[in-house]
Amino acid sequence: MGSGDPFKRITQGQRFNISADRVNMMLDAARWTKRHGLPGQRRPRPLKRDHGTVLVKNATSGDLDWYEVLKITAPLVGPSDNLGEFQDQPDFEGETPDADSSGQFVVLLEPIKAGEIGLARVAGAVCVQIVGTGKFCDPLADSTGGLQAAASGSAQILWSEAGSSVRWAIVRLCNAPVGL
Repeated sequence: MGSGDPFKRITQGQRFNISADRVNMMLDAARWTKRHGLPGQRRPRPLKRDHGTVLVKNATSGDLDWYEVLKITAPLVGPSDNLGEFQDQPDFEGETPDADSSGQFVVLLEPIKAGEIGLARVAGAVCVQIVGTGKFCDPLADSTGGLQAAASGSAQILWSEAGSSVRWAIVRLCNAPVGL
C-alpha cells in the first residue's frame, strides 16, 4: 500500500495516484455502509427478505410511518400478470384496515409514502403499537395506527408495556385467529 497514512485526505490541486489497496478499502467501506446504514440513521433496511417480509404498496391517501398497519387487499403481481414472479415473491397492495382485517394485515418495517412500495412484516415477530387488554390482537378498524388487543385475534401478544392505552408491544403475526 505504500508508506504513509492511507486515510490522509487529498487537497485540491494535489497530484495523487490511487493504489488498488486504497480503492479496495473504499469499496469495502461502501459495502459496509450499504449493509449497516450510516451512523445515526434510524434503522438500516434489512439485507434480504425472509419469508415473513414482503413488499407492500401504500394504497392509502397518506404517508405512513414505521410500524403502522395495512390491510392486505390484493397481490401486486397476479398469476395472470407474471406467474413466475407471483410464485417467487408474493407482494401486496395495502389499504387502511377495516372490521374484516383479521389475519389479513402487515406491519410496516419502514416509512412508505402514499402510492409507493416498501417493506412490511406479514409473519413472525414484530414491534407495533397496541391498545386495550388481552393476549391477542387484530388491526384497529379504520386506522393504520396499530392493533386492538382482545381475548382472541390473529396475532399473539408476546410482550407489551403495562397499561391499556396506546403502548408498544412485540407481537407474533399468525395465520389464523387464535384464542377462541
